[in-house]
Amino acid sequence: MNAALQRIARWFRSDGSSDELASRLAAIVTFSEDAIIGKDLDGIITTWNAGAERLFGYRAAEAIGRSIRFLLPPDRIGEEQPLLEKIRRGEHVASFETVRLRKDGTPVPVSISISPIRDASGRIVGASKIARDITARKAAEARILRHNQELRALNAVTTAMNEHADLKTILTRALQEMVTLGGGDVAETHLCNSENELIFTAHYRLPARFVEGSQRFHFQAQQGIPGQALARRAPVFVPDIANEPAYLRRDLAAEAGFRSLLCVPLIGAQNLLGTFTLYSYQPREFAEDSRTLFMIIGRQLAAAVERARLYEQVQHLAVADSLTGISNRRHFFNLAERAVSTARRYKHPISAIMIDLDHFKQINDRYGHATGDQALRTVAEACRRHIRSVDILGRYGGEEFTILLPETNIAKARQVAERLRQSIADTPLESPQGPIRLAASVGVATSSDSKLDLLALLNHADQAMYGAKRAGGNAVVVQIV
Repeated sequence: MNAALQRIARWFRSDGSSDELASRLAAIVTFSEDAIIGKDLDGIITTWNAGAERLFGYRAAEAIGRSIRFLLPPDRIGEEQPLLEKIRRGEHVASFETVRLRKDGTPVPVSISISPIRDASGRIVGASKIARDITARKAAEARILRHNQELRALNAVTTAMNEHADLKTILTRALQEMVTLGGGDVAETHLCNSENELIFTAHYRLPARFVEGSQRFHFQAQQGIPGQALARRAPVFVPDIANEPAYLRRDLAAEAGFRSLLCVPLIGAQNLLGTFTLYSYQPREFAEDSRTLFMIIGRQLAAAVERARLYEQVQHLAVADSLTGISNRRHFFNLAERAVSTARRYKHPISAIMIDLDHFKQINDRYGHATGDQALRTVAEACRRHIRSVDILGRYGGEEFTILLPETNIAKARQVAERLRQSIADTPLESPQGPIRLAASVGVATSSDSKLDLLALLNHADQAMYGAKRAGGNAVVVQIV
């Protein structure tokens, strides 16, 4: 900018008198939209145009005679001395971006260029500084940067959805992207289960104690801040968690140091699926454009949740018996083979139970197949209630069920079998003709033989079960291998 003025000055010198030149230059300085400031070699302001008044808010009388440093923020004071040294050496300072202070104390981004001023003999006596307000340009650059960051975040979430079948990985990656965008400091996701409870599912950077407490904390989808977000189908902002009665984990949040939050609903094609929450350690606002972006990401995550649940359903159909919901024969054998292999390797006892529903044909013939199906579901449910999570339950075929019990000796296996038999006997099946008493023949086999295979173990349990049938049914027979 100074170079342009110098070119104009040279043109004026070739075209008119020095008085006319001075007059024309004065007019340019006076009416320039930019701030044009003169200062001596000590940084004392000597001239101050109307553009400087508009930019900084000081009248010329307030600025002239003061050090230029009064315009510099405290963290920029060190900029001035190197600039003065360059001017003393006769160097021009090309346009650079920095920040200066207005009269009201607000910072203003400016682009500055500086050129030395010489007297008639060519001696450097000061400097001419031109400052241009670049607030609008910086705001536009920030909008472009924000837009690019948003596109990158959306792309990252989409990529995670395509690269990972694991829902928790997808959710965690999305939370990371939102925190990176400035959406709080930490984040969490809750998903609705089949009982319409919100279950803590994934998080990013949450403190360990907050995670532990949240994993134990179940609440209905209608409750708390997540309930409000789901009911409104819109984000809910809480500026002060400590004084928000609707937030149900205030003690955990206080311990973690959370001050504010934004809760965003996950809205599926048919159902409300859950929420994600962004926490901040400081009181803060979430701009409207940020909330809109988070809703867009929320819709992406809702699609990921629906896709993952559909995948789980397909996987379940591939391994589950369609009538009872327990493992089908093929899946049972896949799981059981691994359990038997582990038992052989470590020489641990392992037991098998075979269960056959007594008089099943008569139930079908007398009450119909729908009642027979309900009888099978009743037996499967009784088995579920009386086994451990490590035990393997499957429908063996027809009215037969089998259970594999790792690290279980004959005495414990017999106790389990007896409880199962009794539970089945104590659970009458309701029908239009009245209650139907059920009974089962149960066979148990146990082995610690490192050479025994799964089929042999099941065969022994099957033989024991037929022994119970021969004894009249509704009994437990044990066979030690």
